[in-house]
Amino acid sequence: MVSLLVRPSSGGPSWPQERTLVVLVGVKQDGVQWRLVGTVIHRFESRGFKLVGMKMLQAPERILAELYPDLQRKPFYPALISHMSSGPVVAMVWEGRTVVHISRTMIGHTDSTEAGPGTIRRLQCSHQQECHSC
Repeated sequence: MVSLLVRPSSGGPSWPQERTLVVLVGVKQDGVQWRLVGTVIHRFESRGFKLVGMKMLQAPERILAELYPDLQRKPFYPALISHMSSGPVVAMVWEGRTVVHISRTMIGHTDSTEAGPGTIRRLQCSHQQECHSC
């Protein structure tokens, strides 16, 4: 997740707007395949955040390397990159007060098995288990 702090344009609220680029679990290739994009958008909008940009793309390996620099020396890294580039992802930019902090809470722990109830990662984890049990 990439976070930016931007000043509002004239006529906007007096507090600075936070913006965060969210390429989150719910909209990685699995989330797109399982049609969870709308659910993720709804969750952010229901928290009062404003969607200011969105793009579906096939993430090139160089972009994925920038997202996961700390994992490049891990033995599972090649499999991670292969999996992440196996389908389209949806990148979104959200704006709102405390969006960075709240989005981290909404998304949940990076290990989906440890993600709290109601988090986006838990949603994906439960959906993944349903799909694999079929």
